[in-house]
Amino acid sequence: MSWDEAFAERYEQWSGHMTADIAFYAELAVQSGGPLVELAVGNGRVAIPVARATGQRVIGIDFSPAMHNQARARATEAGVELD
Repeated sequence: MSWDEAFAERYEQWSGHMTADIAFYAELAVQSGGPLVELAVGNGRVAIPVARATGQRVIGIDFSPAMHNQARARATEAGVELD
């Protein structure tokens, strides 16, 4: 198992409490008017609330296929567009 797959399995536990930054990024996204791209999207921790706040699709870029899979699944659950 690669390091990113191993970390992906624990990422939600590690980052779940980290929410203080989300309002900041959501406000920036609203002001920007799009398009929206997040580098190192991880499991969509920020991208999903940003997509909700703006009603826009967010493009997420990440090195880890395992994290991409989590982000896609979480976005589908949340009913937002995340590419």
